[in-house]
This record gives sequence, C-alpha cells and structure tokens, in this order.
Amino acid sequence: MKKIFLSFFIFLFGCSLFGGLADCVYSNLSYTQFGVLKFNDSETQVSIFVKKFPEKTVMQMESEMGMLMRLAVDNSGKVILAEGSLMFRKSWVENFALRDFLILTGKANIALNPKKIKFSENCTSKAKLSYGDDYSIDFSDFKFEKNLGRKLPRKVLIKDETYEISLDAKNFKPLKKDAK
Repeated sequence: MKKIFLSFFIFLFGCSLFGGLADCVYSNLSYTQFGVLKFNDSETQVSIFVKKFPEKTVMQMESEMGMLMRLAVDNSGKVILAEGSLMFRKSWVENFALRDFLILTGKANIALNPKKIKFSENCTSKAKLSYGDDYSIDFSDFKFEKNLGRKLPRKVLIKDETYEISLDAKNFKPLKKDAK
C-alpha cells in the first residue's frame, strides 16, 4: 500500500512540476487518427474520427469494410452511446475501445492510476503509461500546435494482451471557447 501511495504522490508531484499527463492526452479536442489495428493474426487499416462538442465527445472507427464502432461519452466520461458492428462486437467497444478512448481524452480515473509512468523531456517527446504487463499506451512524436499553444503527441501505440493499435493523429481543433 505504501508503494502505491508513494508512486501516486511522485506522479502528482511530477505533474505539478512538469504539466505531466494532461499534456499527453487529447482533452477538449476534435481530431483524426489513422493507423493499424492488429488483432490475433490479422491487421486492418483504420481511421478514427473524434469530434468534441460542448456537452459530449463522439468517436467513430472506420475501415475499408465500413463503420466498425461508434462511441459517445458526456464530459464526465459517462457512456451515452456504445455501438459495434458485425466486425467489431459491442462488448469490444464497451471493454476495450471505451477504456482507450477515456484515457486518450483525459476522462478516465484510470489515466491517473497507471502502475508505471515514464516521461521524457517534460512529456514533450515521449510518454508511456503502463497498467501492468498486458496493457500500455505510448505517446511519441510531439509537435507544437500553434492553435492550442502546446505540444501534442502525433503517434500513439496502445498494446493490450489481445490487440495492438498504432495511430497517427492529425487535424487538432479545439472547442471555440478553448482556442487561444
């Protein structure tokens, strides 16, 4: 228990000094991601579209086969919509896509409780969140976004024991009220 408390304290201290995790997540943004989803022995190219509205955030994942899944959460992270397809089960949306989405958009309590966190250069070149041996998120290729006034990761690699998704993010757009 002491180790958990000490790790969390060190994490909070690091965040207060360096900005930390908040600078690694895509909170209050609309953006697109393109990449590869690996599941078992298959790979598929995917496009992910995230749209931030004042009251909710919506994500849709598509492939050349069509819409794979759609997810919407309110500003507290509560699920409004979780929709799968013939190729992407609703249970996968609820168990995996939702977890990843909440972490990437900064809405998840789990984002503050990884077992291991690695930052480099004030979270401006690489960051890694590890939640044990079977789940991690790597952020890299940080670029300065003029319209946001901060650096954001262009590349995200999510690894789980059952899948891996490698994404490149583009076209960041803040909510009008958050634009600088």
